[in-house]
Amino acid sequence: MEQHAESFGQRVDLCVRLQEILRNYPEGTSVLRELIQNADDAGARCVKLCLDTRTHPRSSLAFAEAAGFQVGPTLAHRG
Repeated sequence: MEQHAESFGQRVDLCVRLQEILRNYPEGTSVLRELIQNADDAGARCVKLCLDTRTHPRSSLAFAEAAGFQVGPTLAHRG
């Protein structure tokens, strides 16, 4: 397979990048509006969200750094 681009050696940690994006969103409902707009742009007929208010244990995580993500509540897209 012919390669049309070469790597410049730059790497971006996806979790770090997502944290930066979310940190730069203004407070309020703009994230929800963005999710709904993205669904509309993709031709979705409905958008389902799930509010998870559970708190999960931190004792059996693969990475200690993930502990901050184990406390609720969480808003998730339901497809």
